[in-house]
Amino acid sequence: MRHRLRQGLSALVVSDAATLPAPLGEMPRTTRLFSALAPHDRRHLVAVHRACIANGLSLEMTMAGLLHDVGKASLSGRRVTVLDRSVRVVLARWRPELLVRLCRVPTPAWRLGLVLANEHATLGAGRLAALGWPDSIVTAVREHQSDSPKGGLATLRRIDDTTP
Repeated sequence: MRHRLRQGLSALVVSDAATLPAPLGEMPRTTRLFSALAPHDRRHLVAVHRACIANGLSLEMTMAGLLHDVGKASLSGRRVTVLDRSVRVVLARWRPELLVRLCRVPTPAWRLGLVLANEHATLGAGRLAALGWPDSIVTAVREHQSDSPKGGLATLRRIDDTTP
């Protein structure tokens, strides 16, 4: 929970995002997904990507690290806010049944950020699959928040959880 607090505080003070990583430079549709994210999310993804490389993860895991949160922005431009993240974390911890109810479809506009925060792994994986990304990367993005990750996915999860 402490790392989520640190991430939330970081989100409040980050004013610009990191430079677009080279692997995305020649993929305009994926670049649009990445660019639709809030600046702190883009910075976080670049930091996770760098940490994955530094930890010697496979190319698939490093790309999953770079793209694991692309589901946190809607295709219409709505982004996950700090409030959405906070509500999701609190509900997931103390009222998971309420979180499930609030994230049901159809979703009113006022709950879209909460749904994006809660379902971003599945949404991001679906978008990457639609763009033709390899199954190994799509699966890693979909599973990056699983309860018992194994191998490179466990390392990606640890890096994600400890990178503001």
